[in-house]
Amino acid sequence: MGTGEANVRNSVSVGNGVYRSLDGGRTWSHLGLDATEHISRIVLHPTDPDVAWVAALGKLWGENAERGIL
Repeated sequence: MGTGEANVRNSVSVGNGVYRSLDGGRTWSHLGLDATEHISRIVLHPTDPDVAWVAALGKLWGENAERGIL
């Protein structure tokens, strides 16, 4: 699950990265990418469940190293 609102406008909610659940959503583990702030999509690898690509906007109004496909 990616956190943070991905629809850019003058007022948006900021997230704190990516989480994963291995028990159908009962519990969650934080995996990182705290500085991305806004995650718009996560795509899982078709054969390796430990690989995911994250599309992150990063800080909306400034530069951020955690922006793009991570």
